Amino acid sequence: MGELLMDIVILPGVGFHNEKDARPLMNNITNNIPDARVTYFDWQHIGLSAAAIPFYEDPLHRSLRAFMQETIMDFEYTIQNAYSMEVPVGDLYIGHSAGSLVALTRNAPCIIFGSPAAIINTIDTVIVGDIMTFRAKTSRKVLNILNRNDPIGLPLNYPNVENFYYCSNWINPVGAHTDYWSNKTVGKKIVSKIKEWFI
Repeated sequence: MGELLMDIVILPGVGFHNEKDARPLMNNITNNIPDARVTYFDWQHIGLSAAAIPFYEDPLHRSLRAFMQETIMDFEYTIQNAYSMEVPVGDLYIGHSAGSLVALTRNAPCIIFGSPAAIINTIDTVIVGDIMTFRAKTSRKVLNILNRNDPIGLPLNYPNVENFYYCSNWINPVGAHTDYWSNKTVGKKIVSKIKEWFI
């Protein structure tokens, strides 16, 4: 089997994430799968800036408050708009945090990490019915990567989902939630799964 030209779309969480954070993972993919075209999709939402959050000047809690505020805004926007968002067409979607929710609404295999999809699916079932099912019950392939120290990422218990666990050295919840981008264990798992699925 040879290399396969394929389009991979990276869907980050919004706010504190940028392409520079994703670059180690993107480079790892293109170095190991040269014919992969990797696109970083920088989706945005309207919301408060970190500086607008109350008590922003409190150095002890500033970053955690900003992180939580941004996370809540990401999820709220995603629940309302994930299906209607104009996202580049890809053969594979890689999504982190709120970006994982967008990835799960695409009709293609996906790799997600730091994903709150299990919580959103529960809320969806109990409160809003079938508006947001994330298509997790379909037969398409999903790899859900979970850092055991990440307070946001949760397993998805469906036959088509592989939950892969690892543990970072981060005790800080923000660090644990963003560790995926540069973690070598995560990078190796993603590359091996892409090769298994496509090559």
